Amino acid sequence: MRRLITGNSELTEYDQVPTTVFTPLEYGCCGLAEETAIQK
Repeated sequence: MRRLITGNSELTEYDQVPTTVFTPLEYGCCGLAEETAIQK
Protein backbone atom coordinates (compact mmCIF):
# COMPACT_ATOMS: atom_id res chain seq x y z
CA MET A 1 0.00 0.00 0.00
CA ARG A 2 2.85 2.37 0.85
CA ARG A 3 4.26 1.98 -2.67
CA LEU A 4 0.97 3.12 -4.22
CA ILE A 5 0.65 6.21 -2.03
CA THR A 6 4.28 7.41 -1.96
CA GLY A 7 5.38 6.25 -5.41
CA ASN A 8 8.22 4.25 -3.84
CA SER A 9 9.75 1.82 -6.36
CA GLU A 10 11.35 -0.47 -3.75
CA LEU A 11 10.44 -4.09 -4.47
CA THR A 12 8.90 -6.29 -1.81
CA GLU A 13 10.87 -9.36 -0.73
CA TYR A 14 8.68 -12.40 -0.28
CA ASP A 15 11.39 -14.68 1.19
CA GLN A 16 10.00 -14.49 4.72
CA VAL A 17 6.27 -14.79 4.02
CA PRO A 18 4.85 -17.81 5.90
CA THR A 19 2.94 -20.38 3.88
CA THR A 20 0.35 -22.89 5.09
CA VAL A 21 -1.48 -25.61 3.19
CA PHE A 22 -4.62 -26.92 4.91
CA THR A 23 -5.09 -30.54 3.90
CA PRO A 24 -5.58 -33.69 6.01
CA LEU A 25 -1.81 -33.39 6.58
CA GLU A 26 -1.22 -29.74 7.50
CA TYR A 27 1.97 -28.24 6.11
CA GLY A 28 3.61 -24.93 6.87
CA CYS A 29 6.89 -23.21 6.14
CA CYS A 30 8.60 -19.88 6.59
CA GLY A 31 11.89 -18.63 5.22
CA LEU A 32 14.26 -20.06 2.66
CA ALA A 33 14.61 -23.69 1.68
CA GLU A 34 17.88 -25.24 2.86
CA GLU A 35 19.29 -25.38 -0.68
CA THR A 36 18.48 -21.70 -1.31
CA ALA A 37 20.00 -20.65 2.03
CA ILE A 38 23.24 -22.48 1.19
CA GLN A 39 23.42 -20.70 -2.20
CA LYS A 40 22.99 -17.27 -0.58
